[in-house]
Amino acid sequence: MARKFGTVTSAIADALRHAFRKDGSLEVFNDPKQKRKRMERIPRVYSGARFDENAVLSCFDVAVLRNKDCLALARVFEGVDTEISEVLGVVSSVLLSDKLRVDGRSFSFKNTRLVVAIATSGRGVGQGQYSKLEKKLAAQLQAIQAAGHAKGIAEVRLAVATAAGIENLLKEGLGEA
Repeated sequence: MARKFGTVTSAIADALRHAFRKDGSLEVFNDPKQKRKRMERIPRVYSGARFDENAVLSCFDVAVLRNKDCLALARVFEGVDTEISEVLGVVSSVLLSDKLRVDGRSFSFKNTRLVVAIATSGRGVGQGQYSKLEKKLAAQLQAIQAAGHAKGIAEVRLAVATAAGIENLLKEGLGEA
């Protein structure tokens, strides 16, 4: 039986909540994959002075937040047939956005770690597939940061990994790995 989409994302968010349970200032949000109140709970990046549905550039799976800052943001593709263009689209949407919106509140990017990952079972399927692309994106991000246009994005990580590997990538950026 095939697993339902969203199970890996949910497991990552639950593990992060557990890891950060003693830090009351951190919040972890994820796309609940439920119809009721779903849109308010999905982390979404937007561009513009004010949030509205027309300003949304992309939706994300997991967001780690503290006060008014987005510390880590993840988009997890739960299938190996993900196109490079989808990965690039996610990265571009964050670089073009102004803020993150979740649970009726807006958050700024401040030393934010962006993780874009394809979840695998861990059986060696495509592990490390994006290392060259990750290096190129890191160089581009450095150039954008040098020009003062990175809007608080500190790092972009691309990975083909298990749920635990993706969780560790998010925790690394917070000094918790």
